[in-house]
Amino acid sequence: METGDLLYLPRGQYHDALADEGGAVHVAFGVTYPIGMDVMALLYERVVALPEFRANLPRPEGPGGARALSPALEALAQCITSVLTEPETVQRIVALQRSFHYPRHRYDLPDLLEAVADERYRVRAQGIRLVQQGGRFGLVREGSRAATEVPGDVGGMVGWVMERPEFSVGELSAAFPERSAGQIEKLLRDLATMRLVEAL
Repeated sequence: METGDLLYLPRGQYHDALADEGGAVHVAFGVTYPIGMDVMALLYERVVALPEFRANLPRPEGPGGARALSPALEALAQCITSVLTEPETVQRIVALQRSFHYPRHRYDLPDLLEAVADERYRVRAQGIRLVQQGGRFGLVREGSRAATEVPGDVGGMVGWVMERPEFSVGELSAAFPERSAGQIEKLLRDLATMRLVEAL
């Protein structure tokens, strides 16, 4: 390739850009669309309050053994099918397709060269609160009594995040210095998947 060339890579094609000699700068733009995993994220928000998905699954050592699990899974599958075909769900997926985009980041190349960027996040937990009872944590949506359990080892960090409108990775790390970078990254990834935070 020469200066000014444009190379299109099909989705899913692994690649590694290398300069033949000296340094080089290249800019990559990704074009993407919603996929089934994005539907699963919407589906999770819809089924989290349904009693069918909050009931215990049959245990292998219980009556009927492992054979009792198949009917329970079939019932969940039917419930998922019902939810996916609801007009409200279809409308939400259409809205997702029309507004789908990844967060856009602004870059200042000199600053990036001089210091490591401290990514900031916006909290999107309006109408959701963190409750604690008996050493257990849960997220509860306003108007609902159903709670999504939060692992106890991250309950403190989730509470810290939800107390502020936005924060940086550095601020979160400073508030919990005993946590590794990997633990902080996993928490932010999980909160983003649950749509409780989004990168600025």
